[in-house]
Amino acid sequence: MSINEIASKINKLTVGTRPFGSLQEIRNRRGHSTRSWKPFASSSKYREYAFHDGGRKELQFNIAHDFLHSIDVFRYGVAFSFSEDRIVKNSKETFQAAVERFNIYYSSDRAYFKGFHLWYYSNKELANYFEDVKEIDDTLFQPGNFVFIGKYFEKDVEEISDDDIEEIIKTFDYLIPLYEYVQFGTSNIEKRIARLCWNDNGWIMPSGSYGKSTNGKTHEAKSSYGYEEWVFDISKLINGYHYGFLQPVHNQRDAYESRTFNAWLYSINGATKKRYWIGEIKNLEVLSEQDAEIIKKEYIRRGWLEEMKDQIIASGVSVDGLFGGKGIDQFNVRYLPANLKLRDNYIEIPLEHPINEQTRYNFTHYKDDFDVKVPDQTNDFAFTLSHNVADSNEDTTLERRIQVREPKLIEIQYLHDAISKALTKKLKEKYGNENVRAEHPAGYGSNRIDIVVKDNDDLIFYEIKSYISLRTSIREAIGQLMEYSLWTSHKKAKKLIVITQPSDDFENAKVYFKHLRDNFNLPLYYQSFDLEKNILSEIF
Repeated sequence: MSINEIASKINKLTVGTRPFGSLQEIRNRRGHSTRSWKPFASSSKYREYAFHDGGRKELQFNIAHDFLHSIDVFRYGVAFSFSEDRIVKNSKETFQAAVERFNIYYSSDRAYFKGFHLWYYSNKELANYFEDVKEIDDTLFQPGNFVFIGKYFEKDVEEISDDDIEEIIKTFDYLIPLYEYVQFGTSNIEKRIARLCWNDNGWIMPSGSYGKSTNGKTHEAKSSYGYEEWVFDISKLINGYHYGFLQPVHNQRDAYESRTFNAWLYSINGATKKRYWIGEIKNLEVLSEQDAEIIKKEYIRRGWLEEMKDQIIASGVSVDGLFGGKGIDQFNVRYLPANLKLRDNYIEIPLEHPINEQTRYNFTHYKDDFDVKVPDQTNDFAFTLSHNVADSNEDTTLERRIQVREPKLIEIQYLHDAISKALTKKLKEKYGNENVRAEHPAGYGSNRIDIVVKDNDDLIFYEIKSYISLRTSIREAIGQLMEYSLWTSHKKAKKLIVITQPSDDFENAKVYFKHLRDNFNLPLYYQSFDLEKNILSEIF
């Protein structure tokens, strides 16, 4: 493909369906003239690069053929072009405020730029490349410089595939909040604290009355469920967004309508009184009443609302009056799945933590004091022996322990089944109908392999996992694949492939699977499957 063809394909795949496709609408609402509702116009496409229409004086979305370490690369991301011409006569004056806002955004949320790189040109010559993004200092912010923040493929333009284009679109979707803040001076994204009602099912579906608040004034105490119990069910997407509900937002929704926040999430087990830090949602957008009504109608049309009612019944709770009233009473926020950052294991919050002083369901401003110490995640493993714990052989007394239900991640079964169905169809197109079977018997007991492919004289086993956490999905899948193929002294498959939905931890997964093969000679591989776009990634 050429630059023009890639830009045109991005237009076609995003306008009306993806956040990036709304770029010109965003610009138009801010008073910027638009010649087209497509992000890339013919006037901003060139042989070697393209940028969004109107982007010459803005933080521009940019795609280009380039070179890095003497290798052909295709880069995609955002950029500042500080060159001066008839459009930009004084680059310092034109970009001063935008550069300052970029630096504020960067310093307030460096994790946002994980996986992105920065390089810049001075007078059309590559001046420097940084593996990690940094502030745009006086060296970078000079007339004639071009500063790029983004990612790249080690490919020439002609080698870019449909899968690559999908990755570009996902990245552009992710960068929209940065663009809006940098370009238009939207108030800095505030970080707030939101309490979720208790849920044993990973906030994928209702879990019943256990652990719910006993305060008779709350909805969850009266009904034994809360509308937040689906807030992480990212199997339900509309134009790339998941829509959900947060009670703290609902309590003062007029103050938050149409604003964007970073939400720090915690929950209290009403039975044990333990508090847990669950994770965060970045760039959480608060809906208007009109938008919420549209979403509720769409949920009804797709049968999702009926499914949610069935889940309430299955949890042992009455559905009387469920989902009555306005849409805003059930849907008040939305976010991109890539911005959902959950802990693999929820972190228990100590009793002395200031969260204990917060009143119920306030959308409180986040303070540094709320930070929870995360257990060391480094790989500097060393065997240690505690001198405070007696050797287990010295004490054979068994204590009677009270069993409590701790929070856990659960698999999104609907998403699992939908991926299985779509992936089976795709594999049949490649290998032939007779060579692909879903839910194949494992050969012992009632165990079944998600998908088995016959590739000439060899077999390939696929195991699908749809936990929100990529690491949890991988952990659960590997054990099953190993057992299916090797129990008890067999080697049934030439390849064992773990399938998950796309994740921003994708690069770490690639490294991990290569590490497993290199060190243990195991035929383990990884692929992601984007259900919404029906795209299977390369195998890693």
